[in-house]
Amino acid sequence: LAEMMDAGICSLKIEGRLKPPEYVAEVTRIYREAVDAVYEGNVTAEHHKENQKRLALTFSRGFSTGWLEGAEPRRLVPGNIVAHRGTPLGTVIEVRRDAVVVALTTSVRRGDGVLFENETEPENSQGGRVYEIFHRRDSVKEAPAGSKVLLTFRNGTINADHVQTGREVRKTDDPQLERQIRSALKSHRSLRRVPLHLKVWGNAGKPLVLEASPPTGIQIRVTSETPLEEARKHPLTPEVLREQFGRLGDTVFELASLDTALDGNVMLPLSVLGQMRKKLTAELQSEPAEKLPPIVWGKSLEKLRRDDAAKNIPRSVNLPVVTHLLFRDVRFFEDQAVLQRCIDAGCRSFYAELRERKEYETAVQAVRMLHAEFIAVTPRILKPGETSFLESLAKHEPDAVLVRNLGALAFFQERGVPCLADFSLNIVNDLAFGQLFQLGHTLQRVTFGRDLDAGRLNTLLDRIPAGQVELIVLGRSPLFTMEHCLWKANLVPPGENCNRICRTRPLKIRDRYGAVHTVRSDAHCRNIVEDATPFELPIQLPNVVTFNV
Repeated sequence: LAEMMDAGICSLKIEGRLKPPEYVAEVTRIYREAVDAVYEGNVTAEHHKENQKRLALTFSRGFSTGWLEGAEPRRLVPGNIVAHRGTPLGTVIEVRRDAVVVALTTSVRRGDGVLFENETEPENSQGGRVYEIFHRRDSVKEAPAGSKVLLTFRNGTINADHVQTGREVRKTDDPQLERQIRSALKSHRSLRRVPLHLKVWGNAGKPLVLEASPPTGIQIRVTSETPLEEARKHPLTPEVLREQFGRLGDTVFELASLDTALDGNVMLPLSVLGQMRKKLTAELQSEPAEKLPPIVWGKSLEKLRRDDAAKNIPRSVNLPVVTHLLFRDVRFFEDQAVLQRCIDAGCRSFYAELRERKEYETAVQAVRMLHAEFIAVTPRILKPGETSFLESLAKHEPDAVLVRNLGALAFFQERGVPCLADFSLNIVNDLAFGQLFQLGHTLQRVTFGRDLDAGRLNTLLDRIPAGQVELIVLGRSPLFTMEHCLWKANLVPPGENCNRICRTRPLKIRDRYGAVHTVRSDAHCRNIVEDATPFELPIQLPNVVTFNV
């Protein structure tokens, strides 16, 4: 973390999707403390070790540095581990029926969850909650690190046949730690506070005015329901106002400064000050989402529509009949009979997503012999130094290029090549659609993002020029693209060259629900996992024929 901060990284993303609130709270808290410790030069090995242990118990499939120390697939998290692994607890010394003797490397308590890993048959790994602990023949609630204990489990919890001596046993759950995290969550008090700068002014006979300036740049003003009065005994002072308006309770705000401008000695009941404070915090908490001015990019949507009408661009009620086919195997382009059958069926465009640069020459020649449109497809990921592949595509002078990221769009626009936007640019509303066309002056058509259900897709089609839209009707969706090479990690011995085994040996993976997904590699050897279930357009539209991906 210190090295990343020294390199200039100023923001960390902590993923919490499909994770319980305890996970999100604990991981966020630990990284908050770690960042602060680095800034303050207060990093200690003991604190680091304790935090790493807590992270491992919250949820972990094992720690790694990802690609920060080089792209070596075998250094990532082991691919055969699906579930939570926790933290090392000790080593198995002896196996008995419903009980295991363990040499502890860390403490264990009754109720802790443990996992006995089976490396040869991961699916037969055993686990359960500790029912009772025996240390030196005494039943104890907790045993310290360094001791040898007998851990017992409820009848039938573990299958002793699959627990191996000499293997590592791991702690996967710590109820005491979970109670601590839940207790912190119930307090609802944020660790990070938003500073408020307050101004207060008024004079006798008129309401007291309280104005707040949060970091959002928007000023919020509230006034007292009753007017200020001449003070007989206890006039309002800066100290009293600071005390009353600084009581921000369990909100995320804290009082940073208070400027007062009261004319003379005036007073107001403390209950009225409390009402003003509550009203102010309520407006502060609802302000950003409702009052921030919208960001408008370029032409307004209504102007885009007027321009479309002036150009007589058709609407989606008259979708043009266009058929496109995407091929990923050069063998399809080597078979003229197959291509001719596609042409006879109404195909007018061929998309080519090939893995070898030399294969594109074969594809271009085959498609142009049929007087059809040739469209080159870019890889989904584009990194610095990888534009040479795009340059090779440009040399073939394609009729258009299907771009999958803004980097590829910029590259081909500079060369005046017509572009088509893939669904990976995630266009799911008309504002994004209009902005993308302003950004891409050679852009011709856009494929909508996959998050649209039938209702939203219908609504969007009513607002978008049909001639600038492509719809994927049938095909397999890529679930994710990754640098981690499953071929090299699982099928190539350590230290040996892969010899592009991905080109000749098919590979599929089965998920926890039993679905089998195909894995393929792209031109940069990145792995793409495709959904086992084919995607189908959720609605029937007139005059649309299949664009097969």
